[in-house]
Amino acid sequence: MFGENDHPRDWESRLPLSDGDLIAHLATTEPPAVEAVRLFRDRHMPSLFRYAWQCAPEERYANHLAWQAISITETSAAAGRFRPRAVRHGMLLLVQELAAEWAADEREQRLHPGFLRWLTSFGGDPRLAVPEWARRSVMVQALRRAPQHEQELLWYVEIEGSSPELAGLHAGTAVDEFDYQHEHALLTLGRNYLQAYREIGGLSPECRGYVRIMDTAARRSQLEISPEFSAHRRSCARCEDAVRELEALYHHPGPALISALLGYGLRTYSEASGSRARNPRSSAENPPESPGPRGHSWRRLGHRGNRRR
Repeated sequence: MFGENDHPRDWESRLPLSDGDLIAHLATTEPPAVEAVRLFRDRHMPSLFRYAWQCAPEERYANHLAWQAISITETSAAAGRFRPRAVRHGMLLLVQELAAEWAADEREQRLHPGFLRWLTSFGGDPRLAVPEWARRSVMVQALRRAPQHEQELLWYVEIEGSSPELAGLHAGTAVDEFDYQHEHALLTLGRNYLQAYREIGGLSPECRGYVRIMDTAARRSQLEISPEFSAHRRSCARCEDAVRELEALYHHPGPALISALLGYGLRTYSEASGSRARNPRSSAENPPESPGPRGHSWRRLGHRGNRRR
């Protein structure tokens, strides 16, 4: 499966900057920054809107969330406060957080019922659901420990379904090193997962003692590595879930990451990206069967700042 296009678009070829490079350019006041802002918005806004529509199904509210997320990111980058993370993943989580603020008052009627149910399923204040979910997600914490270019590569390859050319451009890696970089990123993520799992609060000493063997059990899913660990898995749902998630990462990384990195709506988002990949000629003005109203143009409603309203 390939991404939104098999090759970088013309305007990206003229300014071949990775997502990390664009974030760095947003912090400058030199003339190239103007072009970088335009490229940053053109690259990410269609995807941000496509996801925001899953949180708030009315076009004006989805557009509002997408613009808020990208403008807050630009402001953070300009102030040097942006953390080295996969840029689009971070902005989609920000869309969630911004939408979650509406769940606490009369604006909850703007939200998709499924998204509202997801927020309230955690109990407590729904406005805190997104950062709390991300903090508890072992896979999210594992991804955040990886170098930014590896986070970007995994996101664009496994979630967006991008081609090596496009994924390499956005991640800042050479196409002729794609296979090595991608394999190394997956290995890094697996190691980070084990470390993040070991550091989970409330994990028993017995569970921590089995972390090393979990890796072997996940890689050799059809073999019984240890009778003691097999018995432990039957009695410990947490370790059983971790082994299954790690096993999925090693053997089917795309579906594993699609299920783990956003909590709500990522599968539909990724399927829409895949539809665009299979039909590169489709555009935001005439998309294939994918979430979001037909004929939408995020430019049409314009930028209204980063105020949280």
